Amino acid sequence: MLHLNFPDTAAAIAMPTAEPGILQPYQERAAFYPLQFVVHFDPARDTGKSFPLLAVISQRKETSTIANFGTKLAELDHSSNAIVEQNQTYYRHLLTTEMHLDTPDQRLNLAFSRAESSIDQLRVETIPDHQEQALTAGFLGSGASVRPGFGWYFGRDALWTLYALNSVGNFETTRQEAEFLLKRQSPEGKILHEWSQTSDLVDWKSLPYEYASADATSLLPMAINDYLRISGDKDFVAAHWDNLVRAWHFETTHDADGDGIYDNSAGSAWVESWVPTMPSQEIYLAVLDEQASLAFANLAHATSHLDLELSARQRAARIAQTIDKEYFLPASSNYAFSWNNGTVDATSTIFPSVAWWDGDAQLNHSDPMISRWASADFSTDWGTRPLSAHTSFYDPISYHQGSVWPLFTGWVSVAEYRTGHALSGYDHLMQNVDLTWSQDLGNVTELLSGQFFQPLGRSTAHQLWSSAMVISPIVRGLFGLDWNVPESTFTVTPYLPADWSHATVSNIPFGSAFFDLTFTRTDSQLLVEAVNAPAALHLQSGIPGARVTGHLIRIPLPPVELAIVHQAPEAGGETSQLKVLQERSSTHSCTLSLEGIGGATYTLLLRENAHALHVQAHGATLGNIDHGLRVITVTFPAAPAYITREVNFSW
Repeated sequence: MLHLNFPDTAAAIAMPTAEPGILQPYQERAAFYPLQFVVHFDPARDTGKSFPLLAVISQRKETSTIANFGTKLAELDHSSNAIVEQNQTYYRHLLTTEMHLDTPDQRLNLAFSRAESSIDQLRVETIPDHQEQALTAGFLGSGASVRPGFGWYFGRDALWTLYALNSVGNFETTRQEAEFLLKRQSPEGKILHEWSQTSDLVDWKSLPYEYASADATSLLPMAINDYLRISGDKDFVAAHWDNLVRAWHFETTHDADGDGIYDNSAGSAWVESWVPTMPSQEIYLAVLDEQASLAFANLAHATSHLDLELSARQRAARIAQTIDKEYFLPASSNYAFSWNNGTVDATSTIFPSVAWWDGDAQLNHSDPMISRWASADFSTDWGTRPLSAHTSFYDPISYHQGSVWPLFTGWVSVAEYRTGHALSGYDHLMQNVDLTWSQDLGNVTELLSGQFFQPLGRSTAHQLWSSAMVISPIVRGLFGLDWNVPESTFTVTPYLPADWSHATVSNIPFGSAFFDLTFTRTDSQLLVEAVNAPAALHLQSGIPGARVTGHLIRIPLPPVELAIVHQAPEAGGETSQLKVLQERSSTHSCTLSLEGIGGATYTLLLRENAHALHVQAHGATLGNIDHGLRVITVTFPAAPAYITREVNFSW
């Protein structure tokens, strides 16, 4: 029985078969008496058995008796199996109607489906209007923590997640979320940052949370444009055109230093604290502004607002030039963290990685920076830190200055795939996949230590955009899917691991239709076939030499392909795995720039896609061929830390 200070409110919880919990210790006075259920589990007897946690509440004193609660709990216990079956039916339907995968990696297949269900579980009916639904950012019992936000609606969290929902065809949730945000748009056009489920109980607008950050206003047109490209739903865009124009006006009129880029004068961009001081304009917000301008131009084109389309495209081009002028640091081949009214904060961060998110923009001098993200300087074995471990103010448990976010890992993975760093992109993708099993089963946590493989105590264990960053790098990076339904084109630029012989992506949305893609290796080609595709769909690929015939793409495979052997890290472990910094190929050779612990030996796999190549290795040892794959070992010279070396294969 649970009693509160409210005299008319009480509740009861029970667990069938459980025994009472802790009693007061003999000769000691307990500081408090924990409520506890003790369940005895015998694997031989209880495997497959459910242990439901039952809870009932009453707000009337006369119904808050033990007898009444006992009756209610018994009724709930009687119906618990039916509730479980109802949930099973619901999620079977969800996971067979949304996109699903069949690849040689069953762990990846399961993580993908788990991510879909995890996101769905964060869709909540708003209060007090139960006709409205929106995405909460995450769930975790707050305990004694004073940190707000558990179970809150966050604008940017949801908008980053809509890319995953659009990918898997969950258009209904995208529309619901967009309408939830637009309903709460500020009169000036800004998109909200945070909204509590209990906001109607307080004067919410007097609190500092609602419009605290600036980036949701940029992310809105980006996510809506992504929805348009996959769904083809021009009517939805037209119905909300006034809201989109107001958001666009807000973004284009908040530029405190006059350089033509949306800046932090409208609120924080990404970081909420920084050393030595808060930035004026982060590169994170600048590259989002460029992509938001391109997205708004596409939305304006779809709704025949051609004057706004032209001005938005011109603005995007100016922003791209200004970013190179203000942020690029030739001496270090790096892009600065922020521009501050004529000076730069040159701190190296992963935030420039969002420049490749929509696939319509890029940074022009990025290769050395992306290689550094792949190194142990930024990359742990469980994800990417936001900044280098050698930064003076790096702190592995700091929220913004050192902890690992699966969100960041997803950004970096997509950027790597889109810039030809597929091996590191795959490694980062799989690090997010691993997190499906690291804390709350099936969910991906919010943040982890930058030094040890351990979620932080304040981390939201069931985090919305962390699960989304399992889906998006797989769909947009590994399989390289890119939609343009208004123009009836569908682009496939895949980077399948060398040890995969086949894969199938089922229930791919394309407007109102759904189809499947099969990937099949032959000796020298990857065959990509669209099965049951709409007749209007026109396939294309970004892989040089790809040939399209109807709904079949023939992609030439390189003579030699390499694959990393990914392994999940040990709980509590430190970073020790192989890092792939660069991959360069020519007609008769392939060179990898690798980083590893001094004295350690690592394994790679090599596939030969042609006969009698006579592959030779420099800096590595060639093993025997097994099932078409050759085992490669690379040993690093003795050293006290990570060191780099190049490995070359020629034929």
